[in-house]
Amino acid sequence: MSRYLFFPFPLYSHMLPTLAVMEELLAHGEEVTCFLPEHFRQIIEATGARFRAYHFDLVEQEELQAIGPADGDKSIALFLSRMFRKSPEVIPPLLESIREEQGDCIVAECMFLWPRIAARILHLPTIGLCPTYAIPGAESGDRTHEQFKAKLYQQFKKQATEHSPLEDGLALLSRTYGLSIPELRSLQGTAEPLTIVFQPRAFRPDGDTFDERFLFVGPSFQRKRYSSTSFPLEQLNQHPLVYISLGTNFNNQLDFYRQCFLAFSGTEWQVVLSYGTRLDPALLPPSPSNFLLAPQVPQLEVLPRADVFISHGGMNSVMESLYYGVPLVVIPQTRQEEAAHRVRELELGIVLDKETLTADRLREATTRAAHDPDIHARASTMRQAIQEAGGPKRAAEAIIQFTNGSH
Repeated sequence: MSRYLFFPFPLYSHMLPTLAVMEELLAHGEEVTCFLPEHFRQIIEATGARFRAYHFDLVEQEELQAIGPADGDKSIALFLSRMFRKSPEVIPPLLESIREEQGDCIVAECMFLWPRIAARILHLPTIGLCPTYAIPGAESGDRTHEQFKAKLYQQFKKQATEHSPLEDGLALLSRTYGLSIPELRSLQGTAEPLTIVFQPRAFRPDGDTFDERFLFVGPSFQRKRYSSTSFPLEQLNQHPLVYISLGTNFNNQLDFYRQCFLAFSGTEWQVVLSYGTRLDPALLPPSPSNFLLAPQVPQLEVLPRADVFISHGGMNSVMESLYYGVPLVVIPQTRQEEAAHRVRELELGIVLDKETLTADRLREATTRAAHDPDIHARASTMRQAIQEAGGPKRAAEAIIQFTNGSH
């Protein structure tokens, strides 16, 4: 039996794929402690894992407010820059917490540098997690992926020149812990010896270019996800059914929801619309009679009943939709359109531009996605590839095998 210390990146969409992996490890008799900010406690403890809170922020609120929703690459570069700048004050208490846990292995998201730095200082084996489209440490044949990495690198260089504390932080880490500055810098683009990717290899145009370090397990999710709210699933009794959600980060989109009302009011569609927790529902106009609205919806229970999923194109949402073979209408909300690009390229659905979106275009795209036999056939093929990838069970087995081999 080993003790695993999990460090998901502290955003809901990044943390989500780790839950089922932790549950699988616990089912194998392993021990799991998960480090996250306090507001994640309930969802982590619901898995049976031990929860340990930390109290440092990845980015200052005023810095985030200066970044628009379209600047996804800038926000990630800001996170990376802040992690290096803040490392001298974060790493010492983090090392103390890890030592107290007496873990055998650190399992951390690839872009979450603090636990990866700590693992190198403590000489602990480390496993990487990749819940997003971007995968570090591999030369990719995917043009979109390479363009994103190039933009990210330029933004990171800009952060380095704009914030001299970044360089000071690197130098202090190097002096204190004996890690070279090039080694520290390279972490952002380095894969761990085992790097678990929550996509099927078939989803990537460059799938054959990844070496044995990368394990593509497909999406990882709990069959019954923790929720503090209820939803009337028994009312989903009509077809065709369209499910609409813009995820957790970019759902404060009042104009978009108005367009949805215009697109589907008085039609044959039954509509489930999740408007999130960032929007005051009092601002919404009266909903049409064929709509069910809720701030949170049990996505994994609605998707098997849906004919089409209208989504922002986040990796979790795309993977979960395709797990059930549900065609997509994707409306990307940021410049990070990698998953949407692949949906378009593989013809697994239809991608619309949010800047030119109209109610008519939304309704027409949804109708086409629901009835196009070629889209359905390709979604079915991807569904098979996803279900054959192994999911959280395969991920947990690989983690155990890796750790046993590291002892």
